[in-house]
Amino acid sequence: MPRENYQAYVTLERWQGYCDLIILEKNGLNERELTAHYFSLSFDHQGIKRYLWQKLIIPHRQYWAQKLQGYVQIDLAIALALLKDAYLQNMRFNTVVAIDEDCFIDFLRKSFLEANKNKLWRKMGLGNLTIAEFAQLCLSALKRMDGALLYDFMSLQKRKALSSREDFLLAVGKSLEKYTFLKSGLLEIRDLGVKSVVKVFIIVSTLNDEVKKITYELEILKQAEFMCLNSFGYLGSEVLSKEHPENPINYRVFCSVYHLPQPNLVIKYLEANPDIFLTGEFKGGTCYKLLRPENVSEFNYDIFSGIVCEFLITKQEVFIYAQQPLNLAKWEYKLVEALGNNIKFQQKYYLPVRKLYQAAILGLPIDKLLKQSQVKGVDSFPVQSALFLWRSRQGAVETLKKITEKNQHLTKNLCYFYQSTAKEKSPSFCEYYLCGDWLCLNVYNGNIKKEMSKLGSKVELIKTRSFNLQEELFLESFSGEKRWRMFKKINLMEQEAPFLKTMGLLPSVKGMAQSLGAIVQT
Repeated sequence: MPRENYQAYVTLERWQGYCDLIILEKNGLNERELTAHYFSLSFDHQGIKRYLWQKLIIPHRQYWAQKLQGYVQIDLAIALALLKDAYLQNMRFNTVVAIDEDCFIDFLRKSFLEANKNKLWRKMGLGNLTIAEFAQLCLSALKRMDGALLYDFMSLQKRKALSSREDFLLAVGKSLEKYTFLKSGLLEIRDLGVKSVVKVFIIVSTLNDEVKKITYELEILKQAEFMCLNSFGYLGSEVLSKEHPENPINYRVFCSVYHLPQPNLVIKYLEANPDIFLTGEFKGGTCYKLLRPENVSEFNYDIFSGIVCEFLITKQEVFIYAQQPLNLAKWEYKLVEALGNNIKFQQKYYLPVRKLYQAAILGLPIDKLLKQSQVKGVDSFPVQSALFLWRSRQGAVETLKKITEKNQHLTKNLCYFYQSTAKEKSPSFCEYYLCGDWLCLNVYNGNIKKEMSKLGSKVELIKTRSFNLQEELFLESFSGEKRWRMFKKINLMEQEAPFLKTMGLLPSVKGMAQSLGAIVQT
């Protein structure tokens, strides 16, 4: 295999666990003909995940300048080593190799001498990493069982103490193989001159559905050009309870629940969005996540970072939930706009996400599950609501901007405002939907009278209610005139702000009339 007959090019993402590789091969005596071999490599369980080749007549230089944009040229030895590293991942995880070995076995039978990848690391700028970034890079390699990267980062002294490179690649992280990685991070960095000692952790989910925190100590040597890993030692582990503050699954979400007569409609809508992915299927339903990769750190790993909004679909309900209320408001509106009358609002909650999964897996309505909770007020916060007519929309916008921290336009005429308040035991939240001159205020775990007083005298209160109980908050006697005035206002509100009704933010006039005795059902 004369090296002068080959040229190799690679993209610069190898340190992130994947790369694309091109090997160009001259064909015998015809110097104008090439065979181009294209590989997509992933250094997790996927290994060599894509391969294709084509014969080419050597094209114009400008063609190659465009074709190889984003690639750098590397030595053939490095290219073959990358190919072998990916192939060993297929062997380790017993996954399909995306090449026809009868056609292309020649590449895999070559003498893969250990290649010095320093030239590649130099082109990738790995010499500019901080101690923290290098440690996180090692953790991300451990997460995907990327033994090749860990081995290449090790000091010469450490390599000599190990078995062969191939044995290391096939064995590293064996005890973690069956775990699901949830989070990783740094605990402590001690600078000791020519070396640094870094205490790190990973949090994983075990086969027994336990959440475990495992800590390690890394010794990192500072060399002339690159850092290297001199040791990666196990320190200990602990099981994190469901309520433990470090448990990544112990987070709360803002959630809206809708009745869904035809689940296929929402599934079709979600699967048409390229940023929404099916991430779980179980007996009770399916889970989809809206992911935005740009929100994910290059170094810190958190399985929940990058998640904008989630959708849990059961036989008759869809739960839309997000950690950030602005994200929920935006995607709840989009879903309602797309499905119209095929979806009907039921409830709003602020609760631990594990309760949603528990309800879906057990097949229980979420309100029934929450009522069964031993400690009320811990698993979910009550939601109280008030409806107003604002006499001046411009004044409304200005007032709401002053008393809230975030806002966004859902449509040209529908605005959403949000405010959180830190409290000793648990936070409280307020959200405001302003549509035309109409305002809906929702208060989570707070004092609705106090929040109403912030709106000033330019608003007319139409109705208050407890969302979860669907009943009036302040017990008072309603005169007949006041009742019909309230019904009239809400009817008008439904006409002028229809999306507030569709999103479940307005009560049923008929239901109110019956509960207040204005009409009698026979």
